[in-house]
Amino acid sequence: MSHLYSREFRPLVRQLAINVWPGPVFAKRKLLVSGMPRSGTSWVAKLISLAEGVSYYFEPDNTLSRDYTFKYLGINDNAALLQTFMRDTFKGRVNSDYVIAEQGLVDILRHPLSHTVLAKVVHLPLALDWINHNFPDVVMVQVIRHPVPVFQSWKVRDWDPGYNLGLLLKQEPLMAGPLAPYRSVMQAADSYWTQAAALWSAIVKMQYLQHKDNFFMVEHEWLCFDPVPRVRSLIEGVGLEWNSNIENFLTKGGDGQVSGPGYGKWRNPSSEINKWKNKVSQSEMDEIWSVMACFDLPCYKNLEIIPEVSHCPGTPQLTRESV
Repeated sequence: MSHLYSREFRPLVRQLAINVWPGPVFAKRKLLVSGMPRSGTSWVAKLISLAEGVSYYFEPDNTLSRDYTFKYLGINDNAALLQTFMRDTFKGRVNSDYVIAEQGLVDILRHPLSHTVLAKVVHLPLALDWINHNFPDVVMVQVIRHPVPVFQSWKVRDWDPGYNLGLLLKQEPLMAGPLAPYRSVMQAADSYWTQAAALWSAIVKMQYLQHKDNFFMVEHEWLCFDPVPRVRSLIEGVGLEWNSNIENFLTKGGDGQVSGPGYGKWRNPSSEINKWKNKVSQSEMDEIWSVMACFDLPCYKNLEIIPEVSHCPGTPQLTRESV
């Protein structure tokens, strides 16, 4: 009976509650977690969502037109649909069952008391300048992850990096602007792993180019290496308070709940760092690096991960010395 409730009636009850109960109308803080699909954004956002007083919306950008997938926007571009979407998201009005899948009924009933609205997006990593310009009160958390585990996960799901690379190459303002130096190497990518590397490198390059002093950029592996103090530094850095629920989720998997798209059975974060190794050949690694090296990125040099000292620049709260 409980399984039947969870499968059949829980979504209906939550949708009824979300539509008749006030949203986070008094929330003063807005947080946006951004990164590529399968880069660890769900894990990071879930941890932030466990702080007290946070209303969490999971990938509301899935409700946007596909025209906004990896769409590049400059600060002066007109994007009326995105303007409405961002405004509605942070008022809790984008609330399909998928978007609120991480929220239980109690979470929904607590919305009027929330002081923070958190949204996690995976299709807008090239629009952060635009978002920052039009919504300057939104605090950004940018997540990046080593390209091999990202695209191993894509491969399992039959997602095509070549198609998504094409979305970037078709955008002349992007390719004649910030990615102009890399157009030829992106166009030349013709295998799964060179296309994956070109797509990953272009998006990560844009993460650095769009990074601001009030953004938090973190490598997934850096957080996983020593998760409790490092995640705590992120939680407190974005203005939230650490609590036992966050630590329990990190160390034991929380209450064992596995419903919702953004998290599943608990895994030791440190085991996630290098689990991809020996699952790609040396020739594939060479293909990836032949593309990545052209972008001169400050992270994952020679495809190596050194998470005990590795962190992205520009975020003082997350340096080795501070933890």
